[in-house]
Amino acid sequence: APYVQKLTSNVKVDGAALTKTIGFNSNITVWDFTADDFVNGGFAGQAATYNGLSFTNAKSHNNVYLYSGTGTVSVPVKGDCKIAVSACYQYSFYFESETESTVGVKTGSTS
Repeated sequence: APYVQKLTSNVKVDGAALTKTIGFNSNITVWDFTADDFVNGGFAGQAATYNGLSFTNAKSHNNVYLYSGTGTVSVPVKGDCKIAVSACYQYSFYFESETESTVGVKTGSTS
């Protein structure tokens, strides 16, 4: 499972010994595509991961959306759950599971 560092306060060490606990989260269910580390991640044209989300040929679009064009996006799913996907403009989704034979396809436009 991927791990992401939880919010951690800044630490300033001025010649003294210091201990700081840094927490990590492995239960990521929401991805913020407006976050600086995603927007400035330089992912375009390559296979990459962002907080456990795997994708190819993806980039930040308008510093708001994940745009994958002809690429793929793999969402880590544990157990029996639902996935909600929001889209704008023109889109095409193809859903598949490694353990189930059911496949869903959705294509359309919001304009």
